[in-house]
Amino acid sequence: MNWLDGLIIVVLIGFAVAAFRAGLIREIVTLTAVIAGIVIAGTLYENLASDVLVFIGDENAAEAVAFLVLFGAVYIFGQIAAYMLKTGASLLMLGVWDRLGGIGFGLIKGLLIVQVLLLVFAAYPSLGLEGAVEGSQLAPYFVDDFSILLSLLPQAFEDRIDTFLGATGN
Repeated sequence: MNWLDGLIIVVLIGFAVAAFRAGLIREIVTLTAVIAGIVIAGTLYENLASDVLVFIGDENAAEAVAFLVLFGAVYIFGQIAAYMLKTGASLLMLGVWDRLGGIGFGLIKGLLIVQVLLLVFAAYPSLGLEGAVEGSQLAPYFVDDFSILLSLLPQAFEDRIDTFLGATGN
């Protein structure tokens, strides 16, 4: 196990615990925000990358940062919307079912976020993190099945992942 494996485990446990506290309603909204964030970031990252390139001299790193900034912004917006919705929906008094349902959606959200991060790490070797992905024992379970995630993103991501998988022998 390397540091990335530890991080994957911590992220998944963290999302499950946070989801238990947040409940089903908030987790449904934030999972929707994660999916929307993937689509929006995949659509707009190249436009933002040209602005980020002013601050970061590497075009690939600028694209990765632009993708992550857009993804993060949509996710934060979803968190805010979920909080406001949860406040109003607390009148439904779902109790323990709200919390238990939240765990399931929280784990799905955590798995999806881990997969997005691994995709970015693998697709942009200039970040210097592809070695961690290659050395991880858990990452192959996420990396080998990027098909659903890649269907939400432009072809450029699939081309980069094919290059990464070809270089690692997967």
